[in-house]
Amino acid sequence: MVARLLALFPRSSYIVSPIFDWLAFIAAPLIGFVICMLLHFHLLPDPTIQFGEFRGKFWFFTIFIVMTQCHLFITVLRAYGNKTIFSKFKRRLLLGPLAIFLFVYSYEWVFMLTLFVNIWWDVYHSACQTYGFSRLYDVRVGNTSTTMCVLDRILNCLIYIGPILGGANLISHLDVFQQSYFEMLFFSKIPFYAGFYSRTILILVLLFTALFIPYYLYAAWKSSKKNNVSYQKICLLSITALVSILAWGFNTFGMAFLIANFFHAWQYYAMIYWSEKSSVAKRFNLDDKKASFVVIFILIALSAFLIFFVGFKQKTQFIISLLLTISLCHFWFDGFIWSVKKKHV
Repeated sequence: MVARLLALFPRSSYIVSPIFDWLAFIAAPLIGFVICMLLHFHLLPDPTIQFGEFRGKFWFFTIFIVMTQCHLFITVLRAYGNKTIFSKFKRRLLLGPLAIFLFVYSYEWVFMLTLFVNIWWDVYHSACQTYGFSRLYDVRVGNTSTTMCVLDRILNCLIYIGPILGGANLISHLDVFQQSYFEMLFFSKIPFYAGFYSRTILILVLLFTALFIPYYLYAAWKSSKKNNVSYQKICLLSITALVSILAWGFNTFGMAFLIANFFHAWQYYAMIYWSEKSSVAKRFNLDDKKASFVVIFILIALSAFLIFFVGFKQKTQFIISLLLTISLCHFWFDGFIWSVKKKHV
């Protein structure tokens, strides 16, 4: 039995290593779900803390600010710290953030539109991250075929967006007009059309799922006749789909948000650590251990810098516009600095 499992999951088929991959990538959604469920049933201590302007629960602060908000900012480590990536995309990396900030800060309608776009781009961005991992696992087993790429991308979008559209949290994703930066992700106003069409949307989501999943499985079966199968990819997609359905379909928006953002940020920190360790070692002529220390130090320093803005600074339009710019640039940059197809990772 063990020999068969080892044959299905050889060490070379992992991105980093078996233990690292299972803890950091494959089982990350399940880890996030278990931690948040322990919080939900009060099985983990969750004291109230005061940090600058922030006053709230410890785990909300840890997941929402320290992990979720800060992981948006550490994109700069790869975008600007990786010499190859920066040279290739120098113009857009220098001019893009400045242009976005000026528009967001100067025009109220752009500011409000950015809030709405930010929420749904976040969901799509999370789907793309899982899609990227699934493609990496395909490559690791020697499957470089692109025949399943479109279907894989649709499947990942369905895994993330489907439960939101069909579950109880669609309403929360439609209204972005709140006063507080912290509250803008926990909405209270309900557009009349959300409740009116929620049943119809649920039926459409279920109908699309019922038609797409059999077709996807058939296409995957045909592809497996010609290409190697990554069982890590199957596990990753299965676990993510299960957690997404449980989180967005059967939990409150706040709990679902914490679950999804916990494992997304967890995976992202691990990916940054793995991918940028070699570039840091090369740039500063360091050995592997010293490079690891430098990467961890940079991650902590960048996170602490953003925590200062989120926790201590008064939430002026300037600060919120800056945070929105960081968020949008994170989603945008990740679309071209992590390309598996172009061998950026």
